[in-house]
Amino acid sequence: MKLKILVILFGVLVTKSVLASSHEAHISKIQTTDIGNPYNTVWLNKDITDSPCSSTNEHNRYTLSTNVQHSTALAALMANKKITVAGTGTCKNNIEIVSNIQLKAQ
Repeated sequence: MKLKILVILFGVLVTKSVLASSHEAHISKIQTTDIGNPYNTVWLNKDITDSPCSSTNEHNRYTLSTNVQHSTALAALMANKKITVAGTGTCKNNIEIVSNIQLKAQ
């Protein structure tokens, strides 16, 4: 029974990580609203087609969920630096929520 539960949990984790998208691109636009609002978003200048969320795929955008993510995205936009955005695989109003943002010196 315990092995069966472990196999199911592993399957859920693998499926969730496969469904999440990740992209390296420049930011084309940021929209600010209240943190936690699904329209607190960042748009990438790259076509997104592998997100489980239709609005992310249609509009090339992700929902920012923390002040740190928002600050990092703003710094990248102002410096015209590429970021790597990883999604959670979770949709809020059909927009994928950001898991993390990486900004590297180039």
